[in-house]
Amino acid sequence: MKRFVICLAAIGLIFSFNACKKDGVYNPSKKVSKIYTEVYLYDSVYNVIGSVPMLSQNFTWDKNILKEVDSYREGEQRDKEIFVYDGKRLVRIDHVDPDYISDIEEQTIFSYEGSKLHKATILDNGDIEAEIEYIYDKNKISEMIYTMYSSGLSLNILEPLKQVLDPNMVEVLSCDKEMLACLEAKNGLTHKAGVRTMKIELEWERDNISQVKLIQDPYTQVVSFTYDNKKNPFYSRPMEDIETMGDPEYGLLSFFCNKNNIVQMESTSSGHTYTIPIEYEYDGSYPIKQTITPPHADPDDIVVKYIEYR
Repeated sequence: MKRFVICLAAIGLIFSFNACKKDGVYNPSKKVSKIYTEVYLYDSVYNVIGSVPMLSQNFTWDKNILKEVDSYREGEQRDKEIFVYDGKRLVRIDHVDPDYISDIEEQTIFSYEGSKLHKATILDNGDIEAEIEYIYDKNKISEMIYTMYSSGLSLNILEPLKQVLDPNMVEVLSCDKEMLACLEAKNGLTHKAGVRTMKIELEWERDNISQVKLIQDPYTQVVSFTYDNKKNPFYSRPMEDIETMGDPEYGLLSFFCNKNNIVQMESTSSGHTYTIPIEYEYDGSYPIKQTITPPHADPDDIVVKYIEYR
């Protein structure tokens, strides 16, 4: 399952881009081409002596439709995601080894009820590893039920959020190491014959998600977000008509991503609250650099990303 994490990360990055303009639809005019991440350099005793930006993701487009995402780690290509459509609706993501692209090891399959995304099913060599079910309040997701069937599933437990939240939000959540440890601890999970479940509740303020509640009885984590007034390049404003769901012309995540960029996260559990700030550099209305600083961060805990557009 080593590629599953990257696969879900890609989902949150890709289907909200749109250069088309229609009345009532917010569509960023830019598409992300490449994302670079600062990689830290160390001396012989592991002190940080510098950093260098290295390619972490490359996007291949066919006009307005994303075809592939290649992911890299420290200069080496590790993964390739290939996106499969039925007409204009995304139905599957094939996860392949970049050296053997005919060998499909993992897949994410999307199912719909009418025009609404209903479920994402993650397969590993044909076996169901996990499922995410989506529950709606009108045209916005209000709840997700995340079920993990494999006891050996080794992934960031927040990865399913990347299917419905923009990747910046999940990047920030993933910096909360204390929260991740609590969520992944044995006494914070619901177990039934090897099955683990988590309930995720979302609250909205206009076109931004204001709060995420992660519930694994008896553990509950509440996370609130503050935003800037700039354009989030991973967002596509939905039509009032939900018939566009799953159409890459509007974005699979049209109803889920935030219109603006997160500038602060506040995390609360068991009476303990702390904040994580996020800083940006902009080119006009679009972010081109993002810096996330976790609480009590060592120099190499700080996450720095650069975004290139085409």
